[in-house]
Amino acid sequence: GRGDRDAALAAYREEFTRHDDAYKAVFNAARLLQQRRSPEARALFERAVTINSRFAEGHFYLAQAKLAAGDTAGAAASATCRSRSLCTAN
Repeated sequence: GRGDRDAALAAYREEFTRHDDAYKAVFNAARLLQQRRSPEARALFERAVTINSRFAEGHFYLAQAKLAAGDTAGAAASATCRSRSLCTAN
């Protein structure tokens, strides 16, 4: 239920607060927030792909978040990113 999701979100936040390179925890928190339609999800997806620019699943969900916000150009750029060196925008 919601309590389980809240507990999971708190655990993910604690993990990425303690470890700057915990892109999976950042990503998992973003997925939970995305399910709630929280605008914070996009910022966390951006953080996850900044930590690990080769994290394809992170780029995919970032593209979805950008598209949902009406940023079609940003969504297209995120969807095609494979590594930070190939990305011109997040």
